[in-house]
This record gives sequence, C-alpha cells and structure tokens, in this order.
Amino acid sequence: MARIVVIGGGAAGIGASWGLARHGHHVTLIEREAVLGGHCLAVPVPTADGGTAMVDVGVSDFNRATFTNVSALFEELGLGWHPVGQDASFMHADGRGAWSMLSGQIVAAEPFADPERFADEIARFRRECVEVLDDATMRDVTLDEYCERHGYSEEFRHLYLYPRAQGSFPMPDCDPATYPVCGLVGFWRIHGLAGTLPGDRNVLDDGMASYGPAFARWLEAHGGEVVTGGAVVGVARREEGVRVRYVAGDGGHDTRTFDHVVFAVRGEQVLPLIEDASAEEQALFGALRWHRARVVVHSDARLMPADRAAWGAYNYVLNGDGVPAIRPTITFYPAKLAGIAGIDHVFVTMNPFREPDPALIFHNQFFSHPAAGSGGDLAVARLAELQGVRDSWYCGSWMIQPWVHEQAMASGVELATRMQARLAGAEEQGLGWLDDFLRSIPLFAGLDPFAIADVRLSADSFALAAGEALFEQGDAADAIYIVADGEIALTGRTPGDGEVELARVERGGLIGEVALLDGGTRSAAATATISTRGYRIALDRFAALRSSGRPAAFEVIDRLRREVAQRSRATIADIGEALDGGGASLPRNLSSGPSLDLGGATVSADQAKPLLASFPGFDRLDAAEWGALADLVRRIDAPRGTPIASASEPANHLLIVARGAVRASLPRADGIEQLLIHGPGRFAGLIALLDGGTHPLALDVREDTVLLALPLADFAALRVGHGALASKLFDAMGAQLVGDLRRLSRHLGRIGGEG
Repeated sequence: MARIVVIGGGAAGIGASWGLARHGHHVTLIEREAVLGGHCLAVPVPTADGGTAMVDVGVSDFNRATFTNVSALFEELGLGWHPVGQDASFMHADGRGAWSMLSGQIVAAEPFADPERFADEIARFRRECVEVLDDATMRDVTLDEYCERHGYSEEFRHLYLYPRAQGSFPMPDCDPATYPVCGLVGFWRIHGLAGTLPGDRNVLDDGMASYGPAFARWLEAHGGEVVTGGAVVGVARREEGVRVRYVAGDGGHDTRTFDHVVFAVRGEQVLPLIEDASAEEQALFGALRWHRARVVVHSDARLMPADRAAWGAYNYVLNGDGVPAIRPTITFYPAKLAGIAGIDHVFVTMNPFREPDPALIFHNQFFSHPAAGSGGDLAVARLAELQGVRDSWYCGSWMIQPWVHEQAMASGVELATRMQARLAGAEEQGLGWLDDFLRSIPLFAGLDPFAIADVRLSADSFALAAGEALFEQGDAADAIYIVADGEIALTGRTPGDGEVELARVERGGLIGEVALLDGGTRSAAATATISTRGYRIALDRFAALRSSGRPAAFEVIDRLRREVAQRSRATIADIGEALDGGGASLPRNLSSGPSLDLGGATVSADQAKPLLASFPGFDRLDAAEWGALADLVRRIDAPRGTPIASASEPANHLLIVARGAVRASLPRADGIEQLLIHGPGRFAGLIALLDGGTHPLALDVREDTVLLALPLADFAALRVGHGALASKLFDAMGAQLVGDLRRLSRHLGRIGGEG
C-alpha cells in the first residue's frame, strides 16, 4: 500500500482518489476550498418563504449517456438525480425576445425570414455537425467556414448558432464565427446537444455541488483522509519521498512525506507548487494557456427576457449593439433548470452582458478554464513522458478535450489505473519501455511519438491469474487487448457444446483487434494459461481519439484494415490449398465474353443517393458528401455473367454495388468455388485495394447489376485524407472486411471438416 497525496479536490482529484482508494492505497486529498467538487460548487440564496436554498454556480447538469465515470461515482455514492429543464430563450440586449424553444417547440417573438428552413437547419446541424470529429482536416476550420461549406443561412447562424455557441463554457473570448468548429461540436456532443444519440441530461437532487461532501465521506470510510481549506505551499521531490508543505484549514502549518504526489490542479497552478521544477516541467506547464469566465448569482431580471413567459432554463443574448465583446455569455434560470422551489427571482449569469445591480448580487467569482484553439495539444502530449517521473503524476480536464467535468474525472480514474499498474510492478521499466513495446507490435510500429503517446494514454493495464478468463465467447466486443507477458488461449465452442483451441497468444500479441472495425460479439473465449498481464484499449477510448482528430486513430485503423485484408488473402490461399485448386494456370475469367468496361457514365448526387442511401455507411452521408462521392464515381450497368477481374489481376477500381450482385470465386481446374457474394450497398475488390496486392478471387456479375466505380487514384486520396466522406466509407469497408473474413473462415472450416 502506497501513501499518496492528491492535490486538488475537483473532479480530477476525486477521480484519482476514488480509483487509488479502491486499489487499497492510503490517499490524502488536499483541497484549498472548504468543500470538494471543484467547478461543482453552490452558494446559498434566500427563498421566497424566508429560508435558504443552495444554487449551483459552476457545473449545472450532467449527461448520463456520456458522463460514464461521473454517473458511476454518483451511483456508488448513492446519490439521486432528476432531469433538467431544457427550455431556451434568445433575446436582444435590451430585453426584447427574439424566439424561444419551449417544450421542444419554436415560439417566435419576432417573425423569421424562413421559419421552415430555420427549424430544418437547427435539426440538420445537430444531426450532421458531429462529422467534423471524424475528419482530421476539420481541426482548424472555424464555425463560419463550416457553415459556408454546408450552406447554412445567416438567420440560422445569428439567431441560433452563434448565441448558443457563446454560451459554451470553453469557447474563447472572440467572435463566435471564428470559434474552432471541432471544439464546439465536441463540447456539444458530450452534453447531448449534437449528434443523433439522445442526451440524458440530469441534475443531482440536492444540486451538483452535493457530490463533493458525499465523496469526502466515502473516502474517509475507505481509509483515506480529506484536508479541506488546506493550501499547499510547496512540493519537493526527495530520495526519501515527496515532501508536501501546506497550511491546514485551522491555519496551522504542516509538512508530511508521501510516496507519490498527484497534481490534480489546473495546468497553470502546477509550477507555483513545485519547489524543484525541472526545465522540462517549466517549459511544458508554461506553454499552457487559460481563459477566465466570470459567474454572477443575482436577482436582476434585466438580464432575462422582458417577457417572463419566454424565460428558459438557458437564456442567450444575440449579437448586436450594446453587447460587450466578452465571450461567452449566458444566463441560467435555476428554478426552471433544476426545479428548485422558492427561487423564481434567482439567476446565474456567466460573463454578464450588462452589469447586474450590485444590491441584487448574491455571489460573484471567476473560473479559469483552458481555451479551445489555444494550442496546448503538444504540451499535453509531452506530459505523458513526465507521468511518474520523480514520483509525480498529473491529471485534469485540461488533458482531455472537450474540457468538461466528465473528462476531468476520467483523467483521474485513468491515472489511478496507470499508477496501480506501476505500483504493482506491471510498468516497473517505465513509460519509455511501454513506448518501445508498442513499437515492437506491427499494428503500432512506425507511429510517430505523439501517436504512440495517444495509444499509450488510451491503454489500461490488466492482470490475470492462470485459468482466469479475459472474456467469454458471445460477450460484447468492447476492447482490444495486448499481451505484455504470459499467454492467452483462444477457444471456441463446437456443435454439441464441445470446445476446440483455436490459438495461443503470447507477448506482443493482439486479441480482439478486429472489434475496432465492427464491434460485434466475441467469436471465441480468451483464458490465461499462465499468469498474464497486458494492456486493454476500450473501444470508446479509441473512439475518443478519432473524435479529437488524433492521427494515431486513423493510422491504426487503416493498418488494421490492411491486416484483415491480408488475413483474408491467406484464408483464401488456405481454401485453395484445401481444394487443391487455384493458380496462375487457371482461366483468367469466370465467364465468357468481354470484360467489364469500367469507364462508365457520370452521375449526380441526386442520382447516386437513391441507389445507396438506405445501406449502412451510406445512410450517414450528408448532401455535401453525396456530391463529393458523385464527383468521384462512374455508373456502370453490367449484365449478368459479365467478367470483372481475374484472380491475380491488379485492382484499379473500388466497386460499389448499387443494385444486383457481384460474385467473388476461386477458379478451379474443374470449375469455380464461390466464396462471397457482394450485394447492394457492398464493396467489391476490397482485399486487393487495401493490402496492395492483386485480386485473390475472380469477380463477375451474378445478375444484372448497377455498379459505381471509384478509380484507384481517388480511392488512395480518400484513404490518406481522413475526410468525413472517407471516414464513413472506410468504416463501412472495415465492417464488411471483418464479415467477409468470418465467412471465409467458416468456409475453410467446412472444407476441413469434409476432408
């Protein structure tokens, strides 16, 4: 059991303390404020009946659909919650209402130029904007540039998008048109305001600030110690341990020595605490940039719409004369948002667009937060190299975008897992060793240092005793595993409930990696044959890498597609060997007649969309992407029996089956062995295109078919571009590859059984 001090009692510090205490370590949590919770804090306000109510000043709600760590902790603490009110109003600075969203319906106070288009654009933006998170080329695109590309009206931008963007906490103090679109969309998605998945926004029954004291009680009940009102004045890393000097809540001074220190404070607060900062620490933490947001709790109704019937839980101000340049700005109405009785006169305004009457102010403070687009990504990537050095560790929301309470807690929980792995000896050689280990695995070999750091930060350690199961056949495929030491046996059930060993995976081996392409369920069980340890990368962690535009995610998934293509090619070769057929001496094509002319005719987006829009992958394309796809492909109408390509012929097109079917078969001396059928919405020729070889199977048209042909050069450009269209198409290709490989494997199994 290690003695660990956690400095900072916000969400990151709570997450780290929670995880470390569950691993049995002695945790001392020091927080300079009177209570834990960080940005989850509340202030007392008078109620209409002369009593007092606590009103949240910082974090006002959480989305149970995405705040997984936060929700899990709330459940462990036994806290209750209820849905928040989500009505919103949009007003002019003089109080005149523009429009409101009440009970999901648009209520106009002023006429719209085009009401139907306005409503449609709100729905379209919320549905489609998340595409930017899967497109690395969008990282430097502004909100206005995105709107221009996708044809959004000025009315939509100025009456909805820009004012609501200004009310988003991490946005910088500048014109909302210049906000980074990825930063805003990432923030909205995690809060349930963007994307196709519904949000589940809630508030704790006793307010969000109530979880801090509840956790303090939990930690003390689990052998930990909580020091509130304790200001740390110095941290020195010595051979005998980490020495921490602090002022306790009662004003007394204390100095204590610990085995490890966790800095769970804002990045700009780290250096003032360290007495012996290295040059690298000074350079790293000095590179981080922060913004300040002012929050005022008051009862000045002039910051609300003049029409009380239009008051929403969230109240936004339109750009215009009389509105200061400070951003972002929004007024929360706790009576409607959290359903608190007796406080109809209380408002919480972030960055007030006009100064509230001083006599009506209950509370006034500043919050610091990292700013979207501030360029701290490289510093955060470098931080991975410092984790654990001189027994010092770091966590905080500033390490994981978007910067919200869930990300702060996730950084703490993940750090606790990594610390436990180190303390248990699983990483005794240090993080540099882990980087070298990852580079030794073909899937990660050759990745640049920042990409390796991304993969490492996404990995949690696991350890199994001999005979312990990693997962069972039929379980949901929710992660991939890397074996660092030991051995894992993969077994599958056979008819009659028998069991056969399929493979053994040793050091450096991957398990379940195809889950990155299709999810699905486990096709085999995995059990440790001896004491085994390794690393687990959850699929949602990898999805987060993609969402934040990290190159590692795109590169690793593309490598995995190539590997699956190579496995498919090898399986086809095994089928050919089992059948004693196939080879260069066999006929070039499956059918007689001229080969397919891949020139084809041009198509428009309006022509391409009806052909494919109902199929997986294509059903996610927006209007711009349909246009881009139509510019790349040619339509080919192919009659039944038309040869497309022979086995061993180079691939020069990706073929998308719109109608009909393409047959992929293995030529044999006495005919063919049909292995795959590619029907509507499927791709033909994938294996050769993805692994760079020739076609392993001959292709011909099974029935009268409509194909869309994408030339090889355009396929290659999509593959490296990581655009939204490419992301969606290649996701569909990956899922098909895995499905086809499973079909080929079953075919090989049947042949083996017959033999």
